[in-house]
Amino acid sequence: MLAKLCRKNAIRFISDSAIQYKPFDCLFPTLLKPLSALLSQFLIVIAIILHLRIRLSLPKRKGLKLMKRRILIITLTVITIFLAIGSPIIITRVVILNATIPTGAMEDTIKPNDRIIANRLAYVTSEPQRFDVVVFRYPDDEKVLFIKRIIGLPGETVTIREGKVYINDSDIPLDDSFSKNNSEGNNGPYEVPDGHFFMLGDNRNSSADSRVWENTYLSKDKILGKVLFRYFPNIISIS
Repeated sequence: MLAKLCRKNAIRFISDSAIQYKPFDCLFPTLLKPLSALLSQFLIVIAIILHLRIRLSLPKRKGLKLMKRRILIITLTVITIFLAIGSPIIITRVVILNATIPTGAMEDTIKPNDRIIANRLAYVTSEPQRFDVVVFRYPDDEKVLFIKRIIGLPGETVTIREGKVYINDSDIPLDDSFSKNNSEGNNGPYEVPDGHFFMLGDNRNSSADSRVWENTYLSKDKILGKVLFRYFPNIISIS
């Protein structure tokens, strides 16, 4: 039953239906198709302009061999076309992550069939913060991708009492205004190891998260990106 719930909470990636990708190998997400095409066309036009400009601006003067001119033109053209073709791959593999959400585990922040964009570079120069919504590899099965909210930070103790989340010895519960509902009962305490995080879904009563995972905590190196915004069915910033 738990395994089935965990699979339901996995996210699936949007990919070009004409090409068979692995779930996390999306190269041309739906949102980026027009942008990628526009960028590619722009770079190709630049290549043509450079080609013509070089041919017109470089006179056939002594010491400038025709072969060298042709090599320069061909080199610039090849580089520009390479960038035009490779830019969508670079963007989706290195810069952003694009996904569609199949379940209500993150309601009301993110609803079923919503589509989101995450920043793959968000934690290159900074650390994940409490309440960040992130996409990551599910600790119990890294082939599956999840989306949850960071609640407990490294070194903290997380306790859930009557559905409210408490950090360390605080008597004041964390803000849960983003949560659709509070879970019933008590959980914990959970002592979060260094380099790991305690994760919860916003829809606490319908989320497979750190409370039930076999490997309770999420390692930082399994985080794929911080969710920036939802772009379908409308554009809303995710915080």
